[in-house]
Amino acid sequence: MARIVITYDPSGVQKMLTALSGLRSPDLVQTRLEEGVHRAGRYLLPIVRKTLQEQTNIKPRGVSSRTKGFVPAGMRGVYQIAATGSGVYIAEVQGTKGSKRDSVRWSPRQHWKLQARDSRGRWGQIAGGTEGGVTSDPWGVAHRFKRSFVSAKGRYYAVLPTAKGSKSKGRLLYGPAVWKELVKGATLAVFEAQAPALMQREVEAKLTRLMP
Repeated sequence: MARIVITYDPSGVQKMLTALSGLRSPDLVQTRLEEGVHRAGRYLLPIVRKTLQEQTNIKPRGVSSRTKGFVPAGMRGVYQIAATGSGVYIAEVQGTKGSKRDSVRWSPRQHWKLQARDSRGRWGQIAGGTEGGVTSDPWGVAHRFKRSFVSAKGRYYAVLPTAKGSKSKGRLLYGPAVWKELVKGATLAVFEAQAPALMQREVEAKLTRLMP
């Protein structure tokens, strides 16, 4: 799991808190300050998700289902945006496709027969498909996966190279991992650029309402 966190440094508003404490309940002041931080986080969450989606080119639903914004238990004045999960199944990346002519029924025995080697022992093409039967655009970059194909059930696979004389093995194709992408690139940059300004705006708005 990766996290980016909005919190506050009370030193920046100490004078305001001192002035307000003589006018209102200190507990109310603390509550309003925390509300401002949490509101800033809720504004920032969709911005982070949109940037993360553009950064990875994962379909929006794939990003939103793997990210959440919340107030951690027992941590007043903190708002976290967290991402979980491993690499997404490649079908969740925009631009993923595989031609029907590339479709072959998966079985280790069949692919051991279909995946030929050349005179130097290098893997060749799979009969009924191409060197890369599946294409996709992870991170917004067109990519053709080697030794890939669409199974009879419409799932995207790649055949793994194995030692000569062994049965070939297949694995599902995966793209970017949302939790890794959350804390780097454009997503981290937009968080660092907008979180302080949003927090200042929302905290000041909440505290100003307490002024007589």
